Amino acid sequence: MTKLKICGVKYLEDVEFLNELKVDYIGMINEPNTPRYVDLEKIRKAINISKIPIVLVKSSINIDEIEKIPNEYIQIHRVLKDEELEMLSTIENKKVILYVPARLDYINYLKKAIKYTKFVLIDSFDKTISNINILKTMLEEYKEAGIAGGININNIYDYVKLEPGFIDISRGVEETTGKKSKEKVEFVLKVIKNEL
Repeated sequence: MTKLKICGVKYLEDVEFLNELKVDYIGMINEPNTPRYVDLEKIRKAINISKIPIVLVKSSINIDEIEKIPNEYIQIHRVLKDEELEMLSTIENKKVILYVPARLDYINYLKKAIKYTKFVLIDSFDKTISNINILKTMLEEYKEAGIAGGININNIYDYVKLEPGFIDISRGVEETTGKKSKEKVEFVLKVIKNEL
């Protein structure tokens, strides 16, 4: 069954209710100068109170810094160079989620990425809604991939039909920037579990 990652979480009380709802992953962005930025101290606190994996999301990370991150899961939200992909094979005790732009000209990059990790997130290139047909084509290459890009309570049914490995939602379940809505997350979970 498709899993659910709620990303861009800023508040520890949201971490608590996401644990109650039993989402599969919680993403916290550790990229300065972004509206959902969370410092490492708060991320450590989240790890301590959460039974659910806390994914540290960063684009400006160097591969050799990954081992120093307190999280088990790290999402690198940028396209990696070939030599960076090769460096991933030296990483132990960490699960790396690689970003792949939701564009057909990145299918070869997707094929490369899955040689180094089983966790891949296909996301819109420019913060727009990901094209369903492009996601479908890319999921044919790797059905375990996660999908993201403008997914919300109004279009969740369309994305669930694709049966991806996981669905990643940030803004689509927010009350305000970084503040998640328990009701919206509950709705998404029910759709994923085919209860609505």
